[in-house]
Amino acid sequence: MAQPQYLPDSRTKWTWYGFSSYPVWPSDPDTSIINEIAASVLGMPADSLSVRFLDDGANHKVYDISQTNSSPTSVAYLFRVAVSIDPVYKIESEMATLEYLRQKTTIPVPRPIARNSSAANPLGYEWALLEKVPGVDLNDVWLKVPWEKKVDIVENIATYFAQIWSPDLRFSEIGSLYRATFVDHEHSTNTSPSATPAGPSPFSMMRADSAFKEGFKMGPVVDGAFFSDRRRYLESDRGPYTSCSDWIRAHIRVGKEYIRTGKLLIEDQQTMKKLEDADDGEVGIGLDKDDDADAILDTCDRYMRALPLVFPPPEPSKLAEARFVLQHRDLRAANIIVHPETFNITGIIDWENTCSVPEWEGMNYPLLIQEEDPFTPRPSESDVAALKEEGNMPEDRLDILGFQWSLWEKQDLREVFDRKLEQLGFSKDWLPNSPEDDLKSDFIAGVGELSDVWERLVLTDLIGRQQISTVNLRGILITLND
Repeated sequence: MAQPQYLPDSRTKWTWYGFSSYPVWPSDPDTSIINEIAASVLGMPADSLSVRFLDDGANHKVYDISQTNSSPTSVAYLFRVAVSIDPVYKIESEMATLEYLRQKTTIPVPRPIARNSSAANPLGYEWALLEKVPGVDLNDVWLKVPWEKKVDIVENIATYFAQIWSPDLRFSEIGSLYRATFVDHEHSTNTSPSATPAGPSPFSMMRADSAFKEGFKMGPVVDGAFFSDRRRYLESDRGPYTSCSDWIRAHIRVGKEYIRTGKLLIEDQQTMKKLEDADDGEVGIGLDKDDDADAILDTCDRYMRALPLVFPPPEPSKLAEARFVLQHRDLRAANIIVHPETFNITGIIDWENTCSVPEWEGMNYPLLIQEEDPFTPRPSESDVAALKEEGNMPEDRLDILGFQWSLWEKQDLREVFDRKLEQLGFSKDWLPNSPEDDLKSDFIAGVGELSDVWERLVLTDLIGRQQISTVNLRGILITLND
C-alpha cells in the first residue's frame, strides 16, 4: 500500500554532499525579479539597482543589492532567498530574532528591511531583504590578525554572550522567537504537516519597521530535526515547550516516526521502484533495506523509557521560571564579520535556527575557539614565526605545526573568554560541566542521532562507551531493555 503522505511528489528533495544532506533547489532564483522586489521595497527605480550573486549557503542563496550610482555613504543590501524546507516559520523566526537582538542587545546584527515568508510571490521563493554588514569574514583574515586583536574579538564575543545569557533575556519556554501577533493569531496548534500557516503577502505587512512594534513571543522551534528531508511531512510537536522533558520527548517521537514511516516506505514496492528509477542521489527514505528498523525503533523506546530518569518532570512551580537561553548554533569565524584593516567586529551573522535552550545545551564557548585541549608541547616562538611566514619548512611539517599552534591558541583564547565573563559577573565555573550536565548532553546527542542514517554508528559507540558519564547512560538503556 502506497504511503504518499510520507514522501509526496511535490516535496523539496534533499541530496548528499559528503556526510551531510542538503536541499535541492528546483530552479535558480530570477535576478530580474529580485531587482524588481528590492526596488519596490526600497522605493527606488529598478534601473538604479544592481543585483549580483554573492554566496550559496546550505539553505539560502544570497545576492548583493547595490546602487548603480553609489557613493561612500550609500547603503548596501543583501537579498536572501530561502529554499522551501520550513515554510513560513524559518524566515519569520530568523527576522524576528535579528530585530529582537537589535532591540535588546548591543550585538551587531544585520537590520531586517522586509521579508516575504510565503513562496506565493513572483519570485516563487521566500525571501528577506537586509542591510549588508560591511567587512570581511573573519575566516578569511584570521591568520593575519595579531594576537592583541584576537583577544579583543574574543572579549567582544564574550560580552555579546553575556548579554543573551543574562537573566533579563532568558525565557520560560524552549522555542524560537517570532513577532507576537504571528504566535497569537497565525500559528495553528495543530501538529499536522499540512497546518503550516500562510505567510504575509502585502508589502506593508512585511516591512520590519512596522512588523516588530508589537513585541515578540516564543513559538514553534525551528530545528532541522523536524523538517530536514522528509521529516517535514511527519506528525510532530514543535512546541514551544515548558520543560526539557517535553522538548526531548518531541525529538524522540519524530525520530521514531522517521524510522517507522521509512520502514513502511521500504515495504511499499511501488515507492521503492519510483526512487530507484529516479536514481538522482536523493536522500529519499533515510533508511536502507539492510537496516534493522525494528532494532532502531527499540532503541527509540529505550530512550523514551530512560527520559524521566535523566529529565524528571519539573515541579509545577518552576514551569514559569525564565531559565532558557538563546543559542547561536554556528558562531564560527565565517559568521563573524570584521573590518579588513582594523579587524574590529562589524557584524555577527547567520542566526537561522536560533532557539532558546537549557543552560547545559546553550552555554558554551563559541565554535570559533572550541577545540580539544593541546596534547603536544607549545610551539616555540621561532616555530610560530616560521609558520606565519610559510614556505620555510616542508608542507607536512607546516600542517602539523599549524594544527598544534591552533590548539594552543584556542586554549589561550578560551582563558581570555573566561576572564572576560568573570569581569562581567559570571562565576569562574560558568561552563555547565557537572556529571548531570554531561549526562544530559550525552543523552540529547544520542537522541539527535536516532534517525540519522550516517550517525547510527556513532550512536552505537555512544551507547557502548563505559565512560559516557558518571551516571552511565549505557547502564540506563540496558536496564530498560527488558
